[in-house]
Amino acid sequence: MDNDKILSIISNELEHSSFRDSDVYNVQIPLAYYLGLPNGTEIEGRSTITSTDVADAIEWIMPQIMKSFTHNNEIVVFDPVHEGDEKQADLESEYVYDVLMKQNEGFICLHQFIKDALMQRNGILKIYYEEEDDVKTESYSGLNEIQVQMLAAQENVDILSMSQDVDEMGMLVFSVKVSITEKKGKVCVESVPIEQFRLNSDHNSISLEKARFTAHIVRKTISELIEEGYDKDILDDLATSDDNLNDYRFQDQNEVTNWASGYASLDKSLRLVTLVEAYMYMDANEDGIAEYVKICAAGNENIPTHILAIDEIDYSPWIGTTPILMSHKFQGLSVFDRLKQIQDQKTSLWRNIMDNMYLQNNQRMLIVNGQVNIDDLLVSRPGGIIRTDSLDAVMPLQTPQIGPVAFDMMRYLDEVRGGRSGVSPEGAATQNNIGNKVGSEGVDRLMTAKEELVGLIVRVISETGIKPACIKIRDLLCKHIDAIQDFKFRGQWVKVNPAQWSSRSRCTVRVGTGTGDNRAKLGAIRELLGLQQQIISMPGQALLKPENVYKTLDDFYKFSAILRPSFAA
Repeated sequence: MDNDKILSIISNELEHSSFRDSDVYNVQIPLAYYLGLPNGTEIEGRSTITSTDVADAIEWIMPQIMKSFTHNNEIVVFDPVHEGDEKQADLESEYVYDVLMKQNEGFICLHQFIKDALMQRNGILKIYYEEEDDVKTESYSGLNEIQVQMLAAQENVDILSMSQDVDEMGMLVFSVKVSITEKKGKVCVESVPIEQFRLNSDHNSISLEKARFTAHIVRKTISELIEEGYDKDILDDLATSDDNLNDYRFQDQNEVTNWASGYASLDKSLRLVTLVEAYMYMDANEDGIAEYVKICAAGNENIPTHILAIDEIDYSPWIGTTPILMSHKFQGLSVFDRLKQIQDQKTSLWRNIMDNMYLQNNQRMLIVNGQVNIDDLLVSRPGGIIRTDSLDAVMPLQTPQIGPVAFDMMRYLDEVRGGRSGVSPEGAATQNNIGNKVGSEGVDRLMTAKEELVGLIVRVISETGIKPACIKIRDLLCKHIDAIQDFKFRGQWVKVNPAQWSSRSRCTVRVGTGTGDNRAKLGAIRELLGLQQQIISMPGQALLKPENVYKTLDDFYKFSAILRPSFAA
């Protein structure tokens, strides 16, 4: 298939994809609500205060979710596939978590991933293997000719300069300066802003594994693209990119994002161009079967003009999640979707309350025309005078107080907000803030329901985002890492070689459905430990083995978030 035809197909997919130009506005609105920006209903001379219910709910939810994913260093565990595989499965689980959280900026990636989902419906992770050259320069002196030849024969060594001399023994010796290139690779986990992502609009699943078309739109400098191995001659023909899809994130907070274009004219390596990384099914070799390919194109973000590379690949790098699933759709619902109406209503109430208070302090006046100095009347200050021709020429126009009705409505809307989001300023429901409305069993049910609403969001993000991310990280490790790695596992250093790991696709999410879930499990584990203590003290008992007690203690440390000691399994 010729390049023009390929570019035409990519342009057509971009034109009809989700999150394109016409959809960017839809991701800007949630951020504006989060920041409490004016919503366009302001009236000059009236209150412009804005409620921030969307931001409040998101910031109340975030600590609970992040704690669920980071407090016990265990989100997803791989299941053993045969007897005796338990320790290896645990090793792989901890190693994958280490790659996610330590070899990458795991906390930052997860925070951005989750916050994007809570605010803008979907969070996007890009997981891929990246190999880069680590070049260092070294100098050697006093080498004989054979040593120089051995040095030059190494594939990763290039001689930069060489000089010769004669030593004290009259022997010919050489001084050389060489560059040594070492290939280093790692599994990369990157959080991608939703406005940089493209997806075929008819995709009907939260999983992106089988999506027909996905793309990453990003601006890069000519220097960065040359380092990635693209043809410099093609790059020189590309138009400079002036648009940045991320600008609204800065502008909404009054930050300037102007690129110093003058530098690009002085140093062409700093010129910015738009790169389109498209992942799609295409019959590029025209054999009648569509292959999954990665096509790197450049030019306009909607109509790329040049193809930089085409590679057949065997996996999709994308992971997507959403806090509230909508059946048979990629885009779900966000906290913004649930609370937009509440924030608008509370904003309107707040403004009316503030306007009422302003009018109470600065009342409107009835005057007799021609008997009052208007300039005095228009200046409102404590103790100010108003010049009149008669005592009854000025009369205050009484403004009735809104009273407790408005505040009762505000409290009601706060209750609705808590019901829709599962969080409130008081945190989880407690007996103190429930009062005497329900009995003890009802208190337990109410607390559980409130906690489980946020807990379900945690579970959905775990199942749709974190679980497939861990599986993808493991698959990339098995495919690309064939060197032995040192890894500290349960307090002991072990040798790890992912290339030798056996096939494993089943795993279990170890995240509960709410803050009360761990407390309930911890209480049950304590009771179990007590029973095991009684049983194991019985002479001749055959019910318990040391492995059973070890497993119970291991679970106790996991759910209590206490640093686990090094147990001997």
